[in-house]
Amino acid sequence: MVKYSLIILLVMLLLCPFNAFGQSDSEAADDTESQEPEPYSDEEFPPWLRKIRRGEVILIGSIPITMLVSNLSVQLYWYAAKDFEEAYSPSIFGGNSQSAYTDDEKKMILRNTFITAISLSAAIALSDFIIGEILEKRDEGKKR
Repeated sequence: MVKYSLIILLVMLLLCPFNAFGQSDSEAADDTESQEPEPYSDEEFPPWLRKIRRGEVILIGSIPITMLVSNLSVQLYWYAAKDFEEAYSPSIFGGNSQSAYTDDEKKMILRNTFITAISLSAAIALSDFIIGEILEKRDEGKKR
């Protein structure tokens, strides 16, 4: 096994060009232009694609916050549903709530947490889209 690994490593090193891992000094000297990337222009992407990208960023960016909020909400719900027993107190209250639940209850809590978090994130992204459209229409009305 070790013998075959060494043979494969040797073949890869012999077949791989060494200058593929970086730019050589002669190429760097010839290139007098800046390596700084140019910012995107407004005409480069259509407006609908920018709106989709904004929605994607807001949706994915809000997931960590909504996961925390939904986890706390689900734990509080289960705490109240179990008649406020100390064994089921949420971890934010200093309880170890995972030990009192059965495996099915843990799966249900996790599933409900994910569903709630994704739904909240989608609602945040959708509300941002609606607010953006309203403001865009208002700005178009002022320009006329």
